Amino acid sequence: MSKYRSYSDEILADLLHRGDMRAFEAIYRKYWREIFVAAFQRTGSREVCEEIVQDIFAALWNNREHVRIQCLKVYLHAAARYRVIDHIHREMNLRAMIADRDATLVDNGTEESVLLNDLSGALQKEIEKLPARCQLVFKLSRERNLSIKQVARQLGISEKTVENQLSKAMKLLRMNLRHYSS
Repeated sequence: MSKYRSYSDEILADLLHRGDMRAFEAIYRKYWREIFVAAFQRTGSREVCEEIVQDIFAALWNNREHVRIQCLKVYLHAAARYRVIDHIHREMNLRAMIADRDATLVDNGTEESVLLNDLSGALQKEIEKLPARCQLVFKLSRERNLSIKQVARQLGISEKTVENQLSKAMKLLRMNLRHYSS
């Protein structure tokens, strides 16, 4: 391995192109820290830089047969610059997507809240328009959560009458609030 340290970048690049693993190791030892520092200056994140350096050297080895490198130092620094730029773009896109999602959730939540308030107000107005007995049966059943049997007992009417009054109330409410169905 010591003889590889004495080789010039041109010889190391040529040996790398031929698939010499020791040449690759010599290039890695010679440049990994320099590339790490260059990436760190742009990102400020140790984890990101470790990933960038690993990706650069993995790509260097995987593409060794297809790429002819004239100047290793320039090639590796350019690769680091492009990887940092890619990382920054991905981060910006991710942040924009999260911001859009959050804004959509807030917008939808506000819109849904307004619609729900409108529907609630309209429902109360329509309940007040119901005939007196129908209105009373509906309120006991739906607002106080009493069963049909309990409503019938409380009002002194038959369960069938309660069912008929509820059915009538629901039919009228559905018909008068149909424009809220969308």
